[in-house]
Amino acid sequence: MTGAVVSDSDVEDLGKRIAAAAAAAASLDDLEAWLRAQPGVRDVRRSSAILKSNPPQQDFVLDLAQGEGAAVRTVVVSIFLHGNRTFELSAVRDR
Repeated sequence: MTGAVVSDSDVEDLGKRIAAAAAAAASLDDLEAWLRAQPGVRDVRRSSAILKSNPPQQDFVLDLAQGEGAAVRTVVVSIFLHGNRTFELSAVRDR
């Protein structure tokens, strides 16, 4: 991600990286730590409740910005929780 504003293409690129990281994660804690380490990610908050969908989902709220004083873009990352301790990206959307 480059520039002062987090663009749609920046979010799409991040979504592709999240999909790969979710598939490789051993736990939601590992995925959360990976999200926190990504460039441009200012803050990560995990929802307290798991959505009772099929499969269940866990949401993360990410604040994204490109440098000090830049506008913050907030996105929600939804992760499917499969029963065999595997994870899959469901969606990345604006809040």
